[in-house]
Amino acid sequence: MPLPTPNNGEKRSKFMDRCMSDPTTKGEFKDNKQRAAVCSSQFSKAESKASLVFDSTNPWGESDKILYWSESKEKNKPLNKPFRTPKGPKKFSVYVKNEKGNVVKVNFGDPNMEIKRDDPARRKSFRARHNCDNPGPKWKARYWSCKQWRAGKKVEGSTEEEYEWDGETIFDHDELLAMNPDLANAPEAEVSEAAKRSGRKSGAQTPAEPSERKKGSKKNPKGSAGEKGGKITFSEKTTNSLKEKVKEHNSKHSKKVTLSQLKKVYRRGAGAFSTSHRPNMSRHGWAMARVNMFLKMVRGGKVKESYKKADQDIASASSYCADAMGSLWENIRKKKERMGKNYKPAKVGDKDRPQKDAWERAKGKDDPNAHYFDTKEKALKDAKKLGLEGFHTHKTDDGRTLYMAGPNHEAFMKKHKQIVKEKSGGG
Repeated sequence: MPLPTPNNGEKRSKFMDRCMSDPTTKGEFKDNKQRAAVCSSQFSKAESKASLVFDSTNPWGESDKILYWSESKEKNKPLNKPFRTPKGPKKFSVYVKNEKGNVVKVNFGDPNMEIKRDDPARRKSFRARHNCDNPGPKWKARYWSCKQWRAGKKVEGSTEEEYEWDGETIFDHDELLAMNPDLANAPEAEVSEAAKRSGRKSGAQTPAEPSERKKGSKKNPKGSAGEKGGKITFSEKTTNSLKEKVKEHNSKHSKKVTLSQLKKVYRRGAGAFSTSHRPNMSRHGWAMARVNMFLKMVRGGKVKESYKKADQDIASASSYCADAMGSLWENIRKKKERMGKNYKPAKVGDKDRPQKDAWERAKGKDDPNAHYFDTKEKALKDAKKLGLEGFHTHKTDDGRTLYMAGPNHEAFMKKHKQIVKEKSGGG
């Protein structure tokens, strides 16, 4: 990359600050004194070519020269004029000045997509997906894509100082470089990871309408859907729907979930609706879709990596609870086998009494999680105790095989419910 040069009308002090902190200068000249000498030399070279040198003074009474060039307008003429880039990485590029006043090259336009802005429906859809009512600054690709996807009307008000693109005219790159050869060295503007992906963006990224953008909740404060969030309150209808999903999932799968977890996922989905969602989706529908995706992830189904990252903390909490419950019942079983007829349940105050939080997770019931074993022999032994025949298997997310009493899960759950009903309490 070339070393910095003074801009038209830039004071020496301003240029020295910019030059000293420039990545190229800092990379080539590590020593501050050497870098200062190089920057000073750059300014002196520019001064010898300047059309006008204005000798001003800074607040300390020191000389602070300002340089002017009559050809500055010529150098700026190629800016804001898009040109085709057949070799990629995008369909078009354009030279612009970024927020720091430096010239950068912005790449925009998917090379694999046609521009059908004359189709009102396609135009409306594109502009909604990309939030073109607020396209952002000129040094972002979205600004230029939105310009191109307007209705077929040329922009009025272009001036000699700054060209305003009409969204249609495409310029010749070689002609632009002939006006200002330095543009060949212009760095490419930074882009987000999402912008690097080719192809049509998902409908799920459609920005929410202004009326749909809500912040916060009186019932459920910020952070309630986090790992250590407090109580979450929903309508009776929504809560009952989530309860049914918990019941249905836990009756069919080895990895269990709780109502609290689904409430957190639903809360996150309802909040995400305020940012973006598929068209014609309700907030409830969007939140429930996230709950369904969470359940699919918990039972080992294939989901996008973005979903895993979004709610993995809640899913991990589910695994922890299941492991803790299984460990508790396993310890009780081992104690019974070890002590035989002398076994007595630990009382409050005894050293071997389970911790309150562990007891709460498994209190009063023969928990199904206690009937998963790592060998079929243990499962067959448990089947004999329960009055069942044979065993069946379950696969965990990490590929392990767990064994359970009974010919299938339905037979086990039927027997389990019968046992729980007959028992008056846990032990």
